[in-house]
Amino acid sequence: MRGMKQWRPFASLPEYQTEIDKMLEEREKVEKPILSIDQIYDINEVLYSLKCGDYIYLKRYFNGKIYSQTSKLLELDKFSGRLILDNGIVEFNDLIDLKLC
Repeated sequence: MRGMKQWRPFASLPEYQTEIDKMLEEREKVEKPILSIDQIYDINEVLYSLKCGDYIYLKRYFNGKIYSQTSKLLELDKFSGRLILDNGIVEFNDLIDLKLC
């Protein structure tokens, strides 16, 4: 019994599986939080104090989900509004929270 999969009647037809997966993924999406003026001020304060090589903790909104990560800052591109990190690029508009580690 331990290794058996639970029977899911709605997944019995393979052609419906992709649509069902999309529906389940859509249910998990959340709206982008609206930041208060204080939160925006705190994020801007940290952005102005950042230097290349700093480790930062950030929360960001992307595709209906909120992600948390700790990363090393490689470059701060103020002109285009992006943080270039060791594991990707984050737009300023996607930031929900930002702190120095």
